[in-house]
Amino acid sequence: MWQNASTDTSFTVTQSGTYAVTVSNAIGCNAVDTILVDMATVTPDITGNLNIFYGENTILSLTSPFDTYLWSNSQTTPTITVDTSGVYTVTVTDENDCTATDQVTITLQYIEDLLIVNAFSPNNDGINDIFGAKNVNNNTLPSYSMVVYNRWGNKMFETKQISEGWDGKYKGFDAEMGVYAYYVTATFASGKEKIFKGNVSLIR
Repeated sequence: MWQNASTDTSFTVTQSGTYAVTVSNAIGCNAVDTILVDMATVTPDITGNLNIFYGENTILSLTSPFDTYLWSNSQTTPTITVDTSGVYTVTVTDENDCTATDQVTITLQYIEDLLIVNAFSPNNDGINDIFGAKNVNNNTLPSYSMVVYNRWGNKMFETKQISEGWDGKYKGFDAEMGVYAYYVTATFASGKEKIFKGNVSLIR
C-alpha cells in the first residue's frame, strides 16, 4: 500500500519528495521501503528587449541551454530575431526529455515625427520636385493637414493628405523663388496631435 492508500502495483509521482510503500506477503509479514524522488525541473527564461521601435528588431534568447527548442514562429534555434509585435513562445526539452514553455510579449513603439525638407526645386527633373511631409514610420495618420503661405500670408497650398505635396505652383502658375512658411498638424496612431511649422525655400 502506498502512502496515499493506493494499492496499485505502481505509483506515479509528479513532484519531488519522499515516497513510501508497505508490502505484505501471504502470511501477514509487512515491510516498508521509501525512496527520495528529485524531479528535474525545466525553467526556460526568455530574455531580450521587449519594447522596440518601428523598423528595429530584437534578439530573443534563453538564459540557459537546452537540447531542443521550438519557437512559436516554427524556428528551432536557441535565439530568434523578431521585428513585429506579438506574443512569442518557446518550448524546450532538456537531456532528461523534460519539456517546459515560456513566453514574452513584444511591444512595437512608433516614433511620432515627420520628415520635412527645408528646400525643394520644382523644375521637373524628378529630384526634389515636391514639397511635403513624410511619416518616419511609413504608416497612415488618423488626421493630417499642411498649409503653405507666402511672405505676405497668402495661402499658396493646402492638403489633408500626407501623400500629397506642393508642386511649387499657385493657381496653375509657377510661384516665385523665395522662402515660404508651412504649418502642419498631424495626429499619430497613439492619438497624440503634434504641430510642425517652419520655412521652406523654393529654388528653381
